[in-house]
Amino acid sequence: MDKQYNCRICEAELIPSWKTQIRDRFKTRYYRCPTCGSLQLHGLEWLRDAYWGDTSIRHDEGRFRRNKIVYNFLDHIMHTSFKGIDIRLLDYGSGEEAILSSIVQKHNDRVETHNYDPYFNKMSSIPNGRFNIIMCIEVMEHLKNVDAFFEHIRSKIHRNGIVVCSTNLFMPSGPKAHTKSWSYLTPEIGQHITFWSKKSLRYMRKVIGAKKAAMVKFPSKIALEFFVFCFGASTNFIDKTFFKIELI
Repeated sequence: MDKQYNCRICEAELIPSWKTQIRDRFKTRYYRCPTCGSLQLHGLEWLRDAYWGDTSIRHDEGRFRRNKIVYNFLDHIMHTSFKGIDIRLLDYGSGEEAILSSIVQKHNDRVETHNYDPYFNKMSSIPNGRFNIIMCIEVMEHLKNVDAFFEHIRSKIHRNGIVVCSTNLFMPSGPKAHTKSWSYLTPEIGQHITFWSKKSLRYMRKVIGAKKAAMVKFPSKIALEFFVFCFGASTNFIDKTFFKIELI
C-alpha cells in the first residue's frame, strides 16, 4: 500500500501517480496534487547523494550560458521598474559559485548583491533587510520546504519589489499533458522533486501577497520560463514590458 503524503505547496492530500527509480536504485513514485496541479516526489532518501554524488549540479556545464540569459532579463526589469535607483538584489538559491551575482557586479555598479543557498552552504543564513529584486532561478523544482520559501519571500521582498522565478511548468492534463517521459523529471539525477503548474503559481501569488503575477515570454535559445511576482508599484513592469506576457 502506498504511503500517504500531503502537498508541500498547498497541503492537500496527494494522489499516487506513476512509479519511477531515482539514480537507478531508489524505487519510488511521483504524486499529483488534485488541488494545485503540482507533481512531487517524497521520501527523498536519495537527496544528499543527488547533490554530492557523481552526477551533481557541479557538472551542469550550461549554467554559465543560462545565467547570462537571466542577466539580460534582469537588466530589462531594472530598466523598466527600477531605473535610476540603487537596487538591493537577493539571488535565492545562488548555487555554489554565485554566477548571477558575479555577472551583475561586473555590469552594473548600482546593484548591491547578496546570495543565499542552504544546499551548498549549510551555514548560510538569509541576509538581513529587504530587497528590491529576489531572483529564484531554477530553484523551485528543488524545494523541499516550500513553506520556508514562502516565508522568506514574504519577509524579504520590498513593498514595491519584484520576485523573478524560473522553472519548467508541469502540465497535469490536456493534449500536452506531461507523462513519465517528460525530460525535466531527470530521475537519473534526483534533484528535481517539486514540479509546479500554473495553478500552483497562482496559489503562490496569494500566499506571498503579490499584487500581480505573470509568465513572461523572454526570447532565448534555452527553454527557460520566467515568472514575475510584482508587489506594490512594481506592477508597472507588467504594463511597460514589451515582451509577451500571460497573467497568472
